[in-house]
Formats: sequence, structure tokens, C-alpha cells
Amino acid sequence: MTLRLTEEQSEIRALAREFSAREIRPFASEWDARRGLDPGVFAKLGELGFMGMRAPEDFGGLALDMVTYLLVLEELAWGDASVALGVAIHAGPVTDLLKRYGTEAQKERYLSRMAAGEILGAFALSEADAGSDAQSLATAWEWKGSERILSGKKKWVTNGGLGGVVVAFAREGAEGRISAFLLDPEIHEFRIGKREVTMGMAASETVELDLDQVPLGEEALLGEEGQGFRYAMEAMEIGRLGIAAQAIGIARAAYEHARDYAKERVQFGRTLSE
Repeated sequence: MTLRLTEEQSEIRALAREFSAREIRPFASEWDARRGLDPGVFAKLGELGFMGMRAPEDFGGLALDMVTYLLVLEELAWGDASVALGVAIHAGPVTDLLKRYGTEAQKERYLSRMAAGEILGAFALSEADAGSDAQSLATAWEWKGSERILSGKKKWVTNGGLGGVVVAFAREGAEGRISAFLLDPEIHEFRIGKREVTMGMAASETVELDLDQVPLGEEALLGEEGQGFRYAMEAMEIGRLGIAAQAIGIARAAYEHARDYAKERVQFGRTLSE
């Protein structure tokens, strides 16, 4: 079945492709070589509304449907996969969890700034022994007086070194239920750990987070206590769709590069395409 896009979807997709061609592709090799994106790229994406694709209009977002959101991610990945990954984590799982389960105060504090590209959202679920098996996570919190105290180490946190808000998952004690928390570097003290060296997406800011006795006020709890695993699985559904869209954008870029090269490269008096 062929997907028929609306006029608005086609226009948004074209805008994303134009932005990628002008503001992303020309710099992708440089960003990969230095293993870091120009942070201004997210501000520019915010000006177009692409950092707030899934955020409600009341908070400056575009409130795009899922298909349109994925079309934009595809075009951004066509430009540079590291940019697309940063946007996907921020505008997908993090925004959706805040939108669904955040208090009004949490939404007011974060969603508008996220939609504008002023701050980035990060997602801290995985650990050294809890990747796909999220139920095995060891990061834990416990009550000390009237405060929750959080300790543990998170790995492979995209946007973790840049994140203005981090959705982090931890269980109560050694075997308790998992909850979700909002870590804010303006409020909570935690350490940005080792930067990961990746085979691809070299410019992506993917790091460890060291959480050592971090006090959490009640304002840090996202949604209901003990519902974190369910929230994480909901977020992963959105994240996997985003990964698929990015894969299509990367594949398109690779195909176009190979096609164009085959038309230019001459061997034995003929182009490779001939």
C-alpha cells in the first residue's frame, strides 16, 4: 500500500530536506572528524519548530502526527545521522513522556524551552548490565528522611553531556519497582562520565552518567511512582520508530552517493553506471 501524504506533510518534509541540504550536509564530515556537532544546529532546528515536533502547541510545539514526525527524522538522517539521533531522543521519547505524565509545573519548566531548542532532552535507561533487558537495571533510590537519594551509573546516554533535562530510570532499593525521574543540571548534581567512542554517528554526544547520592525532591518524580518500566517501554516504541526512519534516511543518502559516483567514475573508457 502506498502512503499518500497530505499537502502539509509534503511541505514539512520538503522544508526538512532543504534544511538538511543547507545547514547539515555541508558540515557533516567536519562534525564527524571532531566528534562534535555545532550546538547552534539545534537552535536553528528549534526556529523551524523541529525540536518541538511532538510538543503541544500550548508550549510552542507543532504537535505533529507520528508519520510527519518520522518523515522529518528521515530527512535529517539523510543530512547527518548524528543530528537526527539527537533530535529523535529529544523530540520523541523525552517530549512524549513529559507530555503524557509530567505535572503542569514540569511541562511549564521544560517543554517550551525544549521546543525552542534552548535545552536538549536526554534519556537514561541503559546500564552496563541492563541494555535490552531494562528490568535488570541496578540504579536505585532510597528514602533518607523526606528525600529520595539516587545512586548508580547510566550508559549510552545520547545528549547526556548536553541535556537540559534527563529522564532517568531507577528502582526503589535493590529489588523494588522502577520509577522515572527528571534530572536537571540546574538543580541536581551529577557527573558526566566517559564519552563513548562509536563506529558511526561519531558526532553524537553519547556518554555515561555517574549518579552518586543525588538528592531528588518530589518535583523530580515523573508520573506515578513504580510505573517507570511501563513508561520506558512506551518511550522505546517511539524510539524504535525513530530509528527505522533514520535508517531509511541513511540508506537513501548512501544510495544517492553510490549512484552519483557510479555516473562520474570512469574505468576502461566507460562510467561505472554504464
